[in-house]
Amino acid sequence: MKTANLIRWGALAAMASGALWITGGLLHLAYPEDPPGALGYFLNYLGTAIFSAAYLGVLGGLAGLHARQADSYGRLGRAGFFLAFVGAALAFVGQATSVIFPQNGTLGWLFSDPGFGFMAGILFTSLGLVLMGIATLRAGVLPRWCGFGLIALVVFSALGAFGGFVVVGLIWLALGYALGSKKGEVADHSAYAG
Repeated sequence: MKTANLIRWGALAAMASGALWITGGLLHLAYPEDPPGALGYFLNYLGTAIFSAAYLGVLGGLAGLHARQADSYGRLGRAGFFLAFVGAALAFVGQATSVIFPQNGTLGWLFSDPGFGFMAGILFTSLGLVLMGIATLRAGVLPRWCGFGLIALVVFSALGAFGGFVVVGLIWLALGYALGSKKGEVADHSAYAG
């Protein structure tokens, strides 16, 4: 039963993350550079809050994907999950604290966006998603497109400033739907994992 709940919450987190990535992506397309004055200040904080929350949703989505496939996708999947989860956590901390620690501040080199911790987080997340995508394709627990979707997240994240964040959001929405859609299979799987 715990596995079924984790999968359900992971699906919701992935869909919430998708909605946040889409919102942040549209905001970034509308305002590629912060306008001067109070509006720019507000938009900077709003964008930081949206993308920080999106990274939290990614953490939940990754946990749900891992819970669904943990028995099937082997060491490659577990390694990919670990890398992606640690990377997304680092990216969350870097994104969330970027307004607190300016780049030239004491901890700015580590936590600012793009600080060392943030960039390491993006690298770990990218490697982890590719490994999880390959493991998902091999495991056959989720539809094959989910494996390709995890790999595509890396490509479209790199194109973030050019509408890629919107596509990242659509992929997370679809992954969340796929994760939560097979309720009968989740119940059977958790009964055996028991």
